[in-house]
Amino acid sequence: MRTLEETLRLLRERFANGWSRELVAPGSMSLTVSLSPPDARTIVTRRDDVDRWADDWYDWADRAEGVTLTEITRPKTAFGPVTVPARLDFATVGALAAIDDGDRATWAIAGARWTELGALGFRPQHRIASILALAEPDFRLAVAAAVFFRENPRSGLLPRAVPIEGMHTKWLARNRGRVLALLGSDDTADITEDDLDQRDLDALGLVVPPAQADLILCDPADRARVGGVRHLRAPVDELAALPVAPARVLVVENKESAFVLGDVPGLVIIHSLGNNVRPLGLLPWVLSAEVVYWGDLDRAGLTLLSRARAILPRLSSVLMDTSTFARHRHLAVPDATRADPPEDTLTPAELDALAVVAEGPHRLEQERLGHAVAVEALAAALRLQSKVSSSSSGTSTPAATSSSVTRSTMSAAGSPSS
Repeated sequence: MRTLEETLRLLRERFANGWSRELVAPGSMSLTVSLSPPDARTIVTRRDDVDRWADDWYDWADRAEGVTLTEITRPKTAFGPVTVPARLDFATVGALAAIDDGDRATWAIAGARWTELGALGFRPQHRIASILALAEPDFRLAVAAAVFFRENPRSGLLPRAVPIEGMHTKWLARNRGRVLALLGSDDTADITEDDLDQRDLDALGLVVPPAQADLILCDPADRARVGGVRHLRAPVDELAALPVAPARVLVVENKESAFVLGDVPGLVIIHSLGNNVRPLGLLPWVLSAEVVYWGDLDRAGLTLLSRARAILPRLSSVLMDTSTFARHRHLAVPDATRADPPEDTLTPAELDALAVVAEGPHRLEQERLGHAVAVEALAAALRLQSKVSSSSSGTSTPAATSSSVTRSTMSAAGSPSS
């Protein structure tokens, strides 16, 4: 026999665990609970206990609203047929919530907010309870932020420059995941620290101050001019003044993939720009170089490629085509993240790749391709840029030297033909 206290605790737990799912899928929450009624033997051997238990439930049911107490009759007892409470049936989720004043308030507020979000076109699939249970000022800020970022997906603003009254960087860090959930993203992690880095802001179309970039100086001569430093991270205006003049620049989306090449005379690698590709147009030595772009083979990666080419129209891509995806499809994973449409700068081959990865949609991260595959493709692409440059003066490099180029690029001390 379930006691009154035990059953009400069970029902409160059921409500706490299921009310957000009920909003998304009405009818998903069970509104019936068994009271585990006594059998005939228990009625006979514990008659006083059964009577007190039954009285508790009849008294409670008389006071409750929207609840039906269903009985069951045990016909064969020493006392003849005995009727006892058997189960509770709640007419609505609201009736279930009403057994606790706090749950009643939660359900009323959540229902009103869910209706409001639907009217605004927001139907989050993640963090629902977390969003709807926000304090009123935070909920208003979250909605205002979602509306702003939906209307301005690539504003390029600093977090503090977002024109939403009451929003500050710490609030955005703590509520980033809720805002993205409202926008339909599955990237719904909040940031535990107060600082937001560029990767945290990419999905919101924001940038961090000041604009910085990460470089790898692959040319030993360039490193000698800056005290032997190979890896640099600095504000863009400082990097613009570097005493370098690379013939080729490789732009790599992710940090890990930027380390596959060794020493290559005339090459600088720029990596980890994320959504903030503007530095490409602010570095004078990039504007005068041949530029190759390598990123993830997914919708977001191709969008970033398109934005980079909007700044550098002559930029080419490598390992971002349908053949690469076909060879490594088994390494791709589902991609449920929100992705902005690309700029109108993709080549026909890149558009074909976009169509293929969008079918899943799929994500083939560049790190998954493997070192040897990456080195071979990068060596060929970088030599191609050099070959185009040389061919205009009638000194193109023969194609037969391709294997030596790949081997020397893999060597920490080697260099490709140029």
